[in-house]
Amino acid sequence: MAPGNPAVESRHMRWKYWDEWPDWPESRGYVLTQNDGIVAHGAVVPLTCLWEDRRIKVVRVIDWGAKAKSVGSGVVLMKRIGQMADAVMAVGGTEMTLKIFPALGAKRFGMAQRYVYPLRPFRRLLTGNETGWRVGARFARAVFWSLQAPSSQPTGWAARRIAADQLGSAVFPTPKPTPSTAVFERSTVSLSYYLRSPSVPFELYAVEKNQAPRGYFLVSIVQRQARLVESWVDSSDAADWRALHLLAVQQARQHPTIVEIATMCSDPITAQSLEECGFHYRGSSDLYLLDCSKRGLPGGDLRVQMMEGDSSYLHDGSGSLWA
Repeated sequence: MAPGNPAVESRHMRWKYWDEWPDWPESRGYVLTQNDGIVAHGAVVPLTCLWEDRRIKVVRVIDWGAKAKSVGSGVVLMKRIGQMADAVMAVGGTEMTLKIFPALGAKRFGMAQRYVYPLRPFRRLLTGNETGWRVGARFARAVFWSLQAPSSQPTGWAARRIAADQLGSAVFPTPKPTPSTAVFERSTVSLSYYLRSPSVPFELYAVEKNQAPRGYFLVSIVQRQARLVESWVDSSDAADWRALHLLAVQQARQHPTIVEIATMCSDPITAQSLEECGFHYRGSSDLYLLDCSKRGLPGGDLRVQMMEGDSSYLHDGSGSLWA
């Protein structure tokens, strides 16, 4: 990485590894050393999984790597990190990661699917530095997708932006587990953490229907791409989920430089809603949980979005797009 790469900018790294996080007061970066030299590194995203009446302490390991000559050091570090939690989660990763997790006895919890909604295909041509014959093909596809997307807005629904200093008094429902699906806990502290990001702006919106609180969504602005980091509505009605995601698209459209909005999900109701709102599937990654405490993992599906990792803000500065 070049010294100016956003992933190694000093304020960003301090926020990523040391800024306040609920239920995890210590550093979130760990190294394994040998003869005073670093041979492996991993950072954790601390999470609390809600399943039935249980609170399961889960960590997602990011920035995981090891020196090639130090065989097994990455696995040793992973196991040591696992001792601090009930479970370790992996979403995709390198070919080595996908081999290691099943070998350690991790359970597969389906797939995390990526989706994108083109907002301004023509702006992609004007502001991008892409070259080659594929640019025209991608542009044509993005135009076709944008023309297919529904244009109507949900009646009676509204999104209201919540600033960081308003979180304490804001009222909106947060994820709750169902008999078939485990979710990750959200709190004022965890949402506030993202609103303090020094490198990528985050925007939190409370969602209301007829002025009654129904849900929320969190969006990050990563150069030309908006990312729907998290979304939730207190309903099992498909129409309510469509309203939620159409509001997210509407808010992303308020930024004139945004070319597309991208997101990730693992649960069927969110995936169905995104497709009905005009989002298009762009690939998937295996989702694993490794039981470290031997107290048992969730018995149903696991709801995972961009907030369970670093995909809400990670980028290389090139302004790359998904559509």
